[in-house]
Amino acid sequence: MPAIDVFFEYHENIISQKTNGTRFSFKFTIYMILFGGFRMINWNLYKLSRFNVSTTDRDGNILLTNTITNVFVKIINNKKVPIPSFEMNKKLFDRMSKSTLNKMIQYGVIVKNEMNQDGVIDDIYIDTVENNKRLDIVVLTTNQCNFSCIYCFQKREEHFLNFKQYDALILFIEEKIKKYGYQNVKIRWFGGEPLLGMEGIRYFSKNINALRKQYNFTYGCGIITNGYLLNLETFKELYKYNVVTYQISIDGLPEIKHRVMNNGNSTFEKIFENLKKIRDNIKFQMFSITIRINFTKELLARADEIVNLFYSEFGNDKRFCFSFIPVFDWSYKDSDYMKAERLNAELIHEKDVSNIMKKYGDKLDFKAWTNLLFAHNDCWAGSKHGYTIDANGDILKCDFKLEGFEENKVGTIDENGNLSFSHEKERRWIFDTPLTECYACECFPLCLSTSCGAARIQGIMQNKCLSFKQRVLDYLKIESYNSNNHFLEVSL
Repeated sequence: MPAIDVFFEYHENIISQKTNGTRFSFKFTIYMILFGGFRMINWNLYKLSRFNVSTTDRDGNILLTNTITNVFVKIINNKKVPIPSFEMNKKLFDRMSKSTLNKMIQYGVIVKNEMNQDGVIDDIYIDTVENNKRLDIVVLTTNQCNFSCIYCFQKREEHFLNFKQYDALILFIEEKIKKYGYQNVKIRWFGGEPLLGMEGIRYFSKNINALRKQYNFTYGCGIITNGYLLNLETFKELYKYNVVTYQISIDGLPEIKHRVMNNGNSTFEKIFENLKKIRDNIKFQMFSITIRINFTKELLARADEIVNLFYSEFGNDKRFCFSFIPVFDWSYKDSDYMKAERLNAELIHEKDVSNIMKKYGDKLDFKAWTNLLFAHNDCWAGSKHGYTIDANGDILKCDFKLEGFEENKVGTIDENGNLSFSHEKERRWIFDTPLTECYACECFPLCLSTSCGAARIQGIMQNKCLSFKQRVLDYLKIESYNSNNHFLEVSL
């Protein structure tokens, strides 16, 4: 047996950010013994975190994220030793240097044997579901739309929320504030096309001010709009009503006819002109506009041309950013069109999007390719503090399953402003504890059994889970193609 060269003791605090802004820490101690140059970790005292998700890139390096600490690690395989795909094993870590092992502990990839990982999950879960610092409400001003997008999932109706319903919504918000003591209320205007219901936005915005003064909460708004009606004067008025975040979808190039008017006319030129007028005439900085480009395979083939067009106009203005999203059927009907247009990490790389990333840098949000946000429970439908008010006055939990899903409806504000609400129906969306069968899943800290309450209620959670896990793996690969990625690099 070789002589013991060094006895090393390491202490490190792992700091992770919770969704409510608080921080928690774990202290780890590791003992490593060096036998003739080999670093061996005492696996009787330590273990791999069960919340490591990994894959390999095209060069044989390991791409890893820990879903509790949300750290991204690329393990550079300089030695070119065989590494099984999708598998993290102890033998791999026995090959690592002392400094690399130290980093693995710091990043939460290795944890102390005695650490109760279930307890950490429970704490995060309670914080997420019970978090009462902010009330989130999506308001559909109308189901009407002036566009006929070929991939739209929403039902076209003539409904608009009336003033009595807006009055009742303000009373609903007041009741929630009295019960939970919210520090912040956020409204997201949606539709249909929300700007068709501008009168309602105007009425609500003026009348919520009294409530703000009485209860002293901060108030902010965002809007998801096709941008066709977002002229300069409308923008100024919306900003006056605390609308400071904007998402506007454009499908890439003038000749692309995916997003057209109801009469079939092109929309690109008008939207593009609206954005340029806002850029040139609004000098203050306190707003952000995300230009969302919904990519199909057709558009992906012209990705460089599209990015260059938008970057040349808005790339130097920090108020504008770009998001690239594959087209997706949010109704989960999975139409033939959507199947044909589905994109993944391999296809994106084949089209050499990585070169575009290198060219345009961090102005491009390519993380949105997979529609994955590395945050605990990115869907408020699974919490007690998120609602959607549709144009009929129905109070919903999910803002995508808008039709044909009766379980989504937990209350109603009728046309006379009468409000009814079922706490019993809402409880179906909210659990006091996570689903038991989810505890063993390495992706569990990302969804907490609540990332899609609709899938769980409908009994299709398994399919949703498989899709979610694949998006995590795609995310790791796509992010690795980005020269401005967030990976911390270590070597074997």
